[in-house]
Amino acid sequence: MARIRWLVCAMALACAAPALGASQMPASVPRIRPLGENAALVLQRGIAHSPTFRDLVARLERSDVVVYIGIAPRSPGKCPGATRFVGASKYFRFLHIELDRKQAPKAMIALLAHEMQHALEVADAPGIRDIDSFRQHYEEHGFRNEQLDTFDSPAARETGRRVRAELATTAPDSTSGG
Repeated sequence: MARIRWLVCAMALACAAPALGASQMPASVPRIRPLGENAALVLQRGIAHSPTFRDLVARLERSDVVVYIGIAPRSPGKCPGATRFVGASKYFRFLHIELDRKQAPKAMIALLAHEMQHALEVADAPGIRDIDSFRQHYEEHGFRNEQLDTFDSPAARETGRRVRAELATTAPDSTSGG
């Protein structure tokens, strides 16, 4: 039900935005939108304890990409995180990041950083306007895990590693995320 709710909200905004003139666009549209308290807590803890994470957030807030972040159970054998293209309007492109709620707190923060790096990759590629161009981008600039039917990128893997290292020295073990 929560998935349907975020999808309806994202698509409503995507449909409404083209009707607005550039001068009518809100001055500040939040680009990172946690879906629920746990997602908000993971986001807050990442910002509080990782300079790399803070930079990802700052860069996304300056982009045309709106990212919804959800935490939910993921099927066994699936990646613990995923970034999906939801849609695009004249002004914004919409992504949904889903994190596996079974992840340890620090691992979940690092995983969110990994997925937000993918969101930045989309932000840096204005040609990504639909699911086909999203897939094509990762076929050309990433690599495919055939076993899991997913794509990844070296930059996202490095970002996750960097944030994990920062959390090892700064974040308290009580960081809760799921």
